[in-house]
Amino acid sequence: ATPGDRTAPPRRYGLPLPRRARAGDEAHPAETAEHWLGARDLPRAFDATLAAYRHARASLAVIGTIQHGERLLDLWPDVPDAPQRAGRGLADLACEVVTALNEVDDDADRARRYARAVFAQLGEHDPVGRGALHRLLAVVLSNVGRSVDEAAAELAPARALLEPQQGPVRDAALAMDESMELITDETAPRTEIPRRAEECMRLAMSSGSQHAVDVVSTHTAWALADRGYYVLADTVIARVGPPAIALLGVHSQTVATHVMLWLGRY
Repeated sequence: ATPGDRTAPPRRYGLPLPRRARAGDEAHPAETAEHWLGARDLPRAFDATLAAYRHARASLAVIGTIQHGERLLDLWPDVPDAPQRAGRGLADLACEVVTALNEVDDDADRARRYARAVFAQLGEHDPVGRGALHRLLAVVLSNVGRSVDEAAAELAPARALLEPQQGPVRDAALAMDESMELITDETAPRTEIPRRAEECMRLAMSSGSQHAVDVVSTHTAWALADRGYYVLADTVIARVGPPAIALLGVHSQTVATHVMLWLGRY
């Protein structure tokens, strides 16, 4: 069979599927993507994969989020207007995929591979996005039990990228970075932790991002409790609002549970 013979059937099957998805049938974006990949129509495959990815995220289907997100990252270099189609930058998408990987996979090296590929594509562009991705790698490394030095090695370039920038998005990312540093910094004097935690929270709140406030509250509460500031940690973790993403709620409630145990509130 010629290449045209091989791609014609997927095109015929792929054409009606988006109409069914627009009509409310959520089962077909991933199937549509498969047909467009078979037809070698990468922009349409990208759009269909994006629809499947958004549906998986909205449904809190973490495995589907990872699978479709990884395909989007693979397709990104071959779709020239990918940022316009996705409505976000490459680093933002990579951060979402690495966050999902962090929930279900202990393979930190897998997250690193994707991050390194994204860094190579971005070059010197999007320092805020690159900084946020470095921070997420530090979170992954910390969660799988890697050394504190490995996590710190990701936080250092994150801070270097973020500090010269300006704006609320930078403030949110830097606040999350600095609050993660509170957990990994084993050399900081105990008495400095409350002050640094307050500075992180003030920066997060100034950014206007509730997500940043929730993440920073979770990080700083853990850091405070780890140094024996249990009552203060309890006050901080209470700032976490009803999370838009249930998985963040899992992390914050886990920290809240630990704080309650340390306080003897069984």
